[in-house]
Amino acid sequence: ASCELRHSESLQGVLRQDPTVAESWLFARCQALEAKLASVQNRKKDQQIEAAVSRMDEVTKAVAPYMEEVAEFASSIPDMQPSDDPISVPVGALRFTHHSVNAEMAFGEDHENKQESIFKLFDGLFRGHIMPESLELDVFLHVGPDGVRGLYSRNNRRTIALHCFQSLRRDHAVRVPCRVYLDNDVRPCPIDQRSLKEWFNQGYDRAGSFKKNCNGLGRSIFPRRGSSKHRGYELFKPVACARLVLE
Repeated sequence: ASCELRHSESLQGVLRQDPTVAESWLFARCQALEAKLASVQNRKKDQQIEAAVSRMDEVTKAVAPYMEEVAEFASSIPDMQPSDDPISVPVGALRFTHHSVNAEMAFGEDHENKQESIFKLFDGLFRGHIMPESLELDVFLHVGPDGVRGLYSRNNRRTIALHCFQSLRRDHAVRVPCRVYLDNDVRPCPIDQRSLKEWFNQGYDRAGSFKKNCNGLGRSIFPRRGSSKHRGYELFKPVACARLVLE
């Protein structure tokens, strides 16, 4: 109170002496008060952000602890260097290059396990007959439409099975060996004589493709019209499958 009284007396004295000086004094006083108010508001905002982050961390630890490891790894992707030697990558950090998977949910003719169901691979992972460490993937460093540099898998079917497996192992991050390439690498790709750049570009579904439903971010993958099969046989239509075997 005594401080405010001194300020009041000082202001009255200034006003009596020179109104111009008083105006400048008042302006400076207002600026100081605005700066103090902004500082208080910023401090409050920082506290709110810290509290929100803390709540998110608590939820993550409670619901999906593996995401902590994924988030830590993802923070290194912007500075990641390509590597022909496979490096261990959390499955949760991988994006898809395809917007959709083939209608039969099976591996294509150019795969060693051609026509085998993706569900068979998942089943093998789930039962422990197949280890994630035995599946080597080819992934590309690519800046997506969101402006974020991500790891885009060129092995979409295997990545589907791995993501399914990770969803049932939320206590820890499932990791898979990955060869990491730049999306403009002109060296030959591992399956034919196309360059790695061509292999990526021809397999990456960019934003606006597929009747403009594709966002190019690679976080999700969708089915094509059809039914799931294993070596040509319907998986979930036993009558139709039995009839085909008998024929």
